[in-house]
Amino acid sequence: MGVMRALNQHLKRRGNRWFYVRRVPKAYAHFDKRGTVYKSLKTESLELARARRDALVEADDQYWRSVMASASNDTALALRAYKSAQRRAMAKGFVYTPVQDLADMATLAEIIDRLKAIPTDPVPDKKAADAVLCLVDRPSVKISQAMDIYVEEIAVSELLGKSDEQKKSWLKVKKRALANFIKI
Repeated sequence: MGVMRALNQHLKRRGNRWFYVRRVPKAYAHFDKRGTVYKSLKTESLELARARRDALVEADDQYWRSVMASASNDTALALRAYKSAQRRAMAKGFVYTPVQDLADMATLAEIIDRLKAIPTDPVPDKKAADAVLCLVDRPSVKISQAMDIYVEEIAVSELLGKSDEQKKSWLKVKKRALANFIKI
């Protein structure tokens, strides 16, 4: 989205209180009908207002990206982010599990270990935190895209040892079934 051009960009003072004020970018105006985002930061401190503003800017940017990705049916970006989070978690020595499963089944010690693994110098790394805490949701895919995932990731063992003709035949049957399913 945008780069902060001014130190107090998107901040407006009204009386003693600070507010977050931001126009919805034109690219997202047809998805987000708010026009202008106007939210109280519930503080009189400029430093605290800037910190809260930064969080709201990040949240709005993320929301607009996700709406745009889902609206354009572009799951490639979301899938890349998900796989990147999985790799980051594995690099830190953790298994990437859905956040709800982590909350239900993980011990307190495991959650503390995950929190300790997040780099915090000089500030916490958001991507690392999202990965270690399993906060990146698995993207949903269209049925038509599911076939590609099935062939490339799930059914690899079924295709091992088959000739090119056998692979074509195997794939032809699956694609015909998929086309019939989509038609229905």
